[in-house]
Amino acid sequence: MSMVGDRLNPAVAAQLKGKRVLVTNDDGIDADGLARLETLARRYCDDVWVIAPATHQSARSRGITLRTPLRVVELGEQRAAVTGTPLDTFMVGMQHFFDDRLPDLVLSGINHGGNTGADIGYSGTCGIVMEAAMHGIRGIAFSQHTVGGVMDWSVADAHLNRVFDQVMQVSVPETIPLSVNFPAAMATEPGADSLLVVPQGFREDKIGLTPDEDEEGPFYSFGHLRDNTPGSPVSDVAAVVGGRISVTPLRFKCDHTDFLESVGTQLDLIERMAEDEA
Repeated sequence: MSMVGDRLNPAVAAQLKGKRVLVTNDDGIDADGLARLETLARRYCDDVWVIAPATHQSARSRGITLRTPLRVVELGEQRAAVTGTPLDTFMVGMQHFFDDRLPDLVLSGINHGGNTGADIGYSGTCGIVMEAAMHGIRGIAFSQHTVGGVMDWSVADAHLNRVFDQVMQVSVPETIPLSVNFPAAMATEPGADSLLVVPQGFREDKIGLTPDEDEEGPFYSFGHLRDNTPGSPVSDVAAVVGGRISVTPLRFKCDHTDFLESVGTQLDLIERMAEDEA
């Protein structure tokens, strides 16, 4: 694997000096993307931990395992696998390895496939950094898009170091993780911005199921053949479809605070009307 831009950024080097970094993912401990993030982390840090699911756990979101024992498989110094979901892995790591000192930074990925639009909600890669935010730990999720399910690491290999250096210099609270998506191929038109900071978008094809049939009859499967037409021209989906690297700030809170007052006012009015009718 070869990544350009091997010179350390002095500002990032100073920021990460003496820090602890956790490298994890949802594709499993043996994934190629994980190895790339480990290489990146070791450029800057001596205290790097690699803890990932023992098996492939894509699309597990923030799911946890309640009825099956979670086991730690130690694979060497500061390297281990956990027999569970991505969030199981993170939580077990917090208790089993980091009870004395938490990581200062969590790097998740590089996911084998994109995490834009609705995929963010399904993604274990993004789920990990959102969970890290709940613990007050800064997190960055990285994903590499494919074409028809075929993985080509050339874009991530060419731009990972540069993009990491840039996003690490962005000042954001630890409760706001970032999601970085590399397109399958970069835009080639002159003067085009290679990196766009954009909101989460959506696709016109919101389901993405592929029908098929075998000897047992018809069935459906989720795959890589859905229509990636962006539903919004300014979004993470549109950015990567257009050959740009997208950066999207995430949040783990689910409540919609913009509507708290409106919903409260309406419920108060409904309650008063019911009292009047009584």
